Formats: sequence, structure tokens, C-alpha cells
Amino acid sequence: MKKLIRLAALIMVMAFSTVCFAGQAETIEEGADLTGIKKLTICLPYYTKMLEGEPTTDELLKGLAEAGKKTKGYEVISYNDLAREIKADTAIDIRRLPIPESKKVYKEHVGKYADAYLFVTIANNSRVNLFGSVYDAKTHELLYDFRVEGGKSTEHKTLRSYQTLAEKFYEAFGLAIAKQIKKARNGDDEEE
Repeated sequence: MKKLIRLAALIMVMAFSTVCFAGQAETIEEGADLTGIKKLTICLPYYTKMLEGEPTTDELLKGLAEAGKKTKGYEVISYNDLAREIKADTAIDIRRLPIPESKKVYKEHVGKYADAYLFVTIANNSRVNLFGSVYDAKTHELLYDFRVEGGKSTEHKTLRSYQTLAEKFYEAFGLAIAKQIKKARNGDDEEE
């Protein structure tokens, strides 16, 4: 019996060794309409590399975009793709500007290319946390917040772990959009 319990415990540890999700929370702002979001772009994350082996900000941006390739119902536009579009239209390279100026130019132009933008915060102190906040690209109002917790060890502070957390965000956001669309359709059916 003890061997069976040990085997089950070992299997559980191995199954959750990549990223251990301790919890997640979602908030849709009152009155927020997610149904019109077809293009979501990523903005510069709030992230600081703390340890050797953790990704750089550029690697994190690429990882967030890569995780966004699995989305359903909306398209994720990478930060670098949006920066290229802004540069083509305005001759301003936001990747070369100081961060405060870059953010200002980004906010001025993001509404031309996307319906909403994603601001990611990675807190990697005792436990890895990914906070994703979605803002309307034209009004800059907060629409949606999501938090997912990862593991505590340094093994959970890798690019792959952050990508897995981002995939959880994108999946939850897609479901929130789908629920609002379904609710809107059911509401239309009731009115007829």
C-alpha cells in the first residue's frame, strides 16, 4: 500500500513539474464588452530578470507572442510586429526610444492596429505570478484582469514556464470572450 501511495505521489510530482498552478483569478470589468476584440496586441511587460536562467525582456516578449499562436477567436499581435507597423507609418522606432517615450507613442498609435492591448506583469519573488490586464486600444480603459500562479522554485522561472502561464491567460481570455458572445446571442434570441 505504501509503495502504491509513493508511486501515485511520484506520478503527481512528475505531472506538475513543468508548472504547478496554485491558483488563478479572473475579473471582467463591469460594462466591459469583450465581444469586439478580434486583435489583441502585447505591450512592454513589467518584468525584471532576477536570476541567471530567467529570460530577458526580449525573450519574454517573444515567448508571450509564441504562446498567443494557440488562441481561438482572436489574433495576438506581437510587440515587435506592432513596433514595425508604427515605424512604417510614423518613422518612429519605439524599440529604440526610452521606455516612457516608447509607452507614450505606443498608446497614441495602438488603436490603429488592434482592438485591445495586453499589459503583462511577472512577479517572480517567492512564487511566480503572471498578471494580465487587457485595455481597450482606443479609450485605454481596463476591460479584463487575470492572474495565474506558478511554482515556487527557480525551475518555475524559465521562459517555458512563463509561456505556459501566458497560454493559461490566453485560454481564459478566449473563454471570457466566447461567454460574452454566447450571452449576447442568447439575449438577442430572447428579444425576438
